[in-house]
Amino acid sequence: MDMDSENILLAKLKSEERDSEVTIFHLVHLYERAGEPLKAIPYLQQLLAGTQDANKVCRYNFNLGQLMEQTEDYESAVSYYYYALAVETNDKRTWYFIHNNLGFSLTALGRFKEGSKHK
Repeated sequence: MDMDSENILLAKLKSEERDSEVTIFHLVHLYERAGEPLKAIPYLQQLLAGTQDANKVCRYNFNLGQLMEQTEDYESAVSYYYYALAVETNDKRTWYFIHNNLGFSLTALGRFKEGSKHK
């Protein structure tokens, strides 16, 4: 992993009082590309805890599900995807990918019948 980029993003995050969402997403993507999704989870959970916006709640849960897929923790991924589905959102693109990834994760768990409903 590019430690310089990580240090820059962490320093920027500490100096920001507001509007840190973009910086957090850059940090999350850095960890994701580096194959360290577990480092990204607390940052997404921080964003999730700080919003009431339905579209963001849906998207953050989806992103957390994706990170869990990367660690092959499909049970947790399924939980995050179901949390995302429980939110009323108008983001059709995210909605599509939630169903797709949920179907994949359920299939990975051997829950084929349940998974086929979401693909």
